[in-house]
Amino acid sequence: MATLAQNGTCQAGKYIATRNVFQGNIVSPMHPGGSNAQVCIDCEPGKYQSNNASTSTTCDLCPTGKRSATYGNTSINDCISCAPGNVSPSSSIRSICNPCDPGWSSNDGITCFNCPSGSISSAGSVCTPCQPGYTSNTGNTECIPCPAGTRCPELGEGTCEIKGPGNTNRTVDVYPASCKPSVF
Repeated sequence: MATLAQNGTCQAGKYIATRNVFQGNIVSPMHPGGSNAQVCIDCEPGKYQSNNASTSTTCDLCPTGKRSATYGNTSINDCISCAPGNVSPSSSIRSICNPCDPGWSSNDGITCFNCPSGSISSAGSVCTPCQPGYTSNTGNTECIPCPAGTRCPELGEGTCEIKGPGNTNRTVDVYPASCKPSVF
């Protein structure tokens, strides 16, 4: 919502702009009888203006990794962190957070990272470890059983290891209850 600027200043949450005004209302530039005047306009979602009695002609952008969905934000504290698995755009639009792709996640709201092997995620979610006896597919979007002849990993461990003598990756050959040892 826009209001006329008082003494060339605006309250917090607003910025000053010049608009065509007729009888106290903002009108089209083509409106007969209108004249330019300074008005206070609410900061858009994703932005804020914390200075009271401000002469600013812009609002500040919420920091990367944060967003705001409302108009007229008066503080950086109105910018909230993106939920895990989501990121704010690096552009000037910070009113939403975008979900990371399936198999990817984010902890900081800034950068998506590929889930580690043995973990999966759907769009906009956190990486979740696969249960023992399972590993993640190539895109880290679903858990799949370890193939026959392999040793089942522990929770979220990632790769299925080849069983048998000579495998020195582990000191103890333990099979979780959900994993049946393969027959060679």
